[in-house]
Parts: sequence; structure tokens; C-alpha cells
Amino acid sequence: MKRIFSLVLFFCGIKSFCQDPKFETLKLTSAPAYTVLGVDPQNIQRPTTPTDFIAGAQSAIVNGKLQPNFAIEATPYYWKHPKTETEKRISLYKFLESNKSSLMENIAKTFTFSFASSESDTLTFGDLDPGTGFGIGFKFNLFNGNISRKTIVQITSLVENKLIYNLYQSMMGQLQVGNAVIVNNSINSWKTNKKNNNIAHDALVDYAAEFVKKDLVKARLTEDDINLLQKKIDQIDALQTSALATLNEAVFPLTREGFMMEFAIGNAAIIQNNEAKNITSAKTAIWLTPSYRINTRKDPKVIDFLDFMAVLRMTFNNSKVDVTDYFDIGAKVQYTHNRFSLSGEYIARMLTEKPTTVESKWTNRVDLSFDYKINDLITFKATFGKNFDGNSVHYSDPQKIFAVGGVNFGFGEFLKKNN
Repeated sequence: MKRIFSLVLFFCGIKSFCQDPKFETLKLTSAPAYTVLGVDPQNIQRPTTPTDFIAGAQSAIVNGKLQPNFAIEATPYYWKHPKTETEKRISLYKFLESNKSSLMENIAKTFTFSFASSESDTLTFGDLDPGTGFGIGFKFNLFNGNISRKTIVQITSLVENKLIYNLYQSMMGQLQVGNAVIVNNSINSWKTNKKNNNIAHDALVDYAAEFVKKDLVKARLTEDDINLLQKKIDQIDALQTSALATLNEAVFPLTREGFMMEFAIGNAAIIQNNEAKNITSAKTAIWLTPSYRINTRKDPKVIDFLDFMAVLRMTFNNSKVDVTDYFDIGAKVQYTHNRFSLSGEYIARMLTEKPTTVESKWTNRVDLSFDYKINDLITFKATFGKNFDGNSVHYSDPQKIFAVGGVNFGFGEFLKKNN
């Protein structure tokens, strides 16, 4: 088999309402719809922050020719909900609560569907007549990781200080209308008004109350203590400003870390000879993608991530595509530092039933990928490797080398809502 060199002409991404531009924002080739069509340069992607909507066009080798492909991907949950709680100025406490999602909440918030179209590859789709291929896919996170522990501590501190600030303001209001303040009574009254039957929230309220008791020392406040309270309010303001500045210095502070797992399912159908009456389901794939992210950064202004990923995938083929089904198992390592990302993946594919004419029931896929973020709107991408041997008929043939390069264009900043 001859060596194939393919060059992607371009990737075009449209992303709306994005808070933090990042590598994952401008990637579409991980969509299940692309994977089942066999036109994606990589097979393993870390579960990412869901997109509101992203659309892309790319070119790849299909039957030895450069052919255009198109895909869209969307997460319905974020059509009606903000991407992060801070985006709509919801309280920091509610943001902390959003980090503790249940399994069903994870699924609802990360459920994503994708659709892709490409000319069908007769090597990939066996004896089906050539035509137009359509892929549809769904994915969601079973486990969604956690926000950095350091970030959680910083936000918790902001919440505590805000509660202390509110309590001081409550006392200040009473003094300004000429009422003396009995500290314990005022604190207890404030605690009753602020509780919302949430254990975690009540614990923060109790912390604020105990802090104020110790901080004030006095059992009773009069108008003479207005300046004292104002001074303490100003101190809290200064702490809040400093804490926010520290938090905002961090690049990508809300990224998910630790263990994540994504479930995906995709189906590819072929319109043979481009005749509407000849629509045939070609293959269906189901897979799990577990991953673990380590945040290796020491400087909050630096992005330094190390990701370990794996894939378990089962592909069920139409008998005209292949006489056997496929089982894939693979792993990937990815390092991201500021503007660039470097990764390598290996996937082994096994035939569930080996035809007697085939020498081996195994084939594999290996690739190296490099991404460089030119700015918040443009990312360059290049992938090199060798592909699977196609269907079982070709398992004894030499594997094909491929090289894919391209540019991602994102327009999220122009579409972001200002509210």
C-alpha cells in the first residue's frame, strides 16, 4: 500500500458564551460523530468543559483524495444555563455548591450531541457502495473531576469574608438609625435570617458568627462604635480585593482536575450512491474514556497540566462493512504548557472474529499531536502517525502513514453576551 500524506486545509470553530478561551474550546475532532466516520486525527480526548455550540469544517483523505468534512456539536444544558455560576454573577457560595454535582447532574450538564458529514471511505466501510456518510453521536461525563483544591480554598475564604461583611453591615444599619446593638442577640437574629437549611452553608454562617463574636469583644455596641464597625468593614473590603486579585491572577483557575470519565455512543450511516432510498446503518460504537489530570503548575500565572487518558471502545459493524466487530483499547499522555500542547496516543484494535484469510486479529494506531495557541482565537494543530489497517480484509497489509495539519478559528469573544 502506498504512503498517504494528507493536509487538513482548515478547521473553523464557532463558540458562544465562553468565559475562558482554552485549547479544548477550539477542538471539534473529538466529537463522537467524527470518530465513527473515521475522519478524526485523534481517537482519545480528555473529557472537556462542555461547549454551548461549536461548528467546524475540515479536510481529510477519503479514498485517496482530499475531501471536506463538516460537524456540529452542542450541549443543550448551556442553552438556558450559564457556563459557570460566576458568569451570571451568582453568589460564590452557589458556585461552590455547583462543584459538588451528583451523577445525574453530571450527565445533565455535560450531555452533548454531535453530527458530522463526510464522503464515505470504501476502505473503512467495506462493501457498501460509496456515497455520503453521516455520523451522529452523544456523550456525557459520568465523573466530572473537581476544581483545584487551592481554588476552592480561595473561594471559600471569599464566601466567609462576605458573610462577615454582611453581619457587620447589619449591625452598622442598626446603629445608624439610633438603635443600640446587643452583639449576641444581633448575631443570633442574623443567623436565623440567613440560614437556608443547607448544612454546608450553615457551617459557613456559623464560622462568620463566631469570628465576629471574637473580633468585636464588646457585648454591646452604641453609636460611638460606628467608626469601629466602619473600620472593620473597610478591612474586609481590602481582604476581598486582595483575595480576588490573587484568584484572578491564576490562568484557567476553574479547570477540572483529578479523575474524570466520559461515556460516548455514535452511529455512522451511509447514503449509498447518494440515493435517498439507499440509507444504510454502517456501524455503531460505544466507548468509555477515563482520564486523570494533574495540575503541575507552581506559578498561578502559568498553565501546566499533565493528562493521562485511556479508551475502551466496542464497534459493531454492518456485515457489509466487516464480518467482524472491533474491540479497541488504548492510552494517551498529554502535556499542556501555556500556549502549546504535546500528546501521544496508542490504540490496539482486536477483531472479535478473525477470518481464516487474515494473518492477525490485531492492528494498532499510533499518533503524535502538537497544538500551538497563537492567540485566544486561533490555534494551530498538527498530527502525525500510522492508522489502523482498515477492515479485516486489509489486516495483513502494511499500515498507512498519515500527517494532518490545520488551524482552528474560534469566534467566541465576538458572540459573548454582555450581561
